[in-house]
Amino acid sequence: MWMEELPNGKYKFFERYKDPYTEKLKKVSVTMEKKTPQARNQAAILLQEKIKQKLGEKQHFVSDITFEKLYEEFEENWKHGVKNSTVYASKNVKKEILKQIEGDYLVRNIDRRLLQKVIEKELETVDLISKDVLNQFFIYTATWSLPIWERIFGLSVGDKTSNIEERRENLISKLRSYGTTTKEMIARVAKTFTNGEIDVVEDNSNYAFKILFTSIVGIPKNIENFKAVIEVIKPAHLNFSIEFRYNTHNQVAYLLHNSLKLKTHKEIYDTRLYEDSAVVGKYHKQNEVGNLKNNELKTKTHKNIYDERR
Repeated sequence: MWMEELPNGKYKFFERYKDPYTEKLKKVSVTMEKKTPQARNQAAILLQEKIKQKLGEKQHFVSDITFEKLYEEFEENWKHGVKNSTVYASKNVKKEILKQIEGDYLVRNIDRRLLQKVIEKELETVDLISKDVLNQFFIYTATWSLPIWERIFGLSVGDKTSNIEERRENLISKLRSYGTTTKEMIARVAKTFTNGEIDVVEDNSNYAFKILFTSIVGIPKNIENFKAVIEVIKPAHLNFSIEFRYNTHNQVAYLLHNSLKLKTHKEIYDTRLYEDSAVVGKYHKQNEVGNLKNNELKTKTHKNIYDERR
């Protein structure tokens, strides 16, 4: 303890103590009217009470507070000095940190080894974030940047429930569509949306054209988006129509009843049953089997019935 005389004739007594957070020396003080031995003893008692009070508050705080509580108190004060976008972005950081330091961990038990583990994990996260950001520069790999791409190309902005692959297909198709609209361009757009082949039949006298799907059986899932893009890229004075491919009776004839009975009528009608190469040039006449008895036919497949010459 030491003493300093004040200009007003009073005396200030000081004492040092070690802060449990920083481990640096700090001081407390009391002011007394006199510097007599009795005043010195009284000052010493008062100083020790002050030190005990400060250490008691800090030790209680350090002993009982959990990491999550401490983080929330920090966050509450910090967020008032930064932008809302920064606060929003920090939520992911908090989520990742709390994966490594559980919320009920007592602050006093957090050591260097645990902190090192957290830092290493965060560095890995930063690396993943960097790769993710790079992915957003390319439509084929974009995820959270899709709304930005959609605005750039003038497309309706999708939401979290939208199919990401369909949204990418829309953008890629839009990108490919720039320039003069040709049959080849329409075919590229169809390939992007449906992964299918088409023919384009022009009807110049009626200012129209027809799109025929040749490789996909039934209606493609993304057909509405495909139509919307065709509307955008086609010349304004042209109308268009779309024709889809369905299975015919001749194509179904190649299959056994056992394989057909597992399918619905819709599946038989508008899903691919086999490759075209299996049926090319194989069309059949009903009158060729007209003279056969049921007993002769029931042991044969449709294919055999139609293919075998009589």
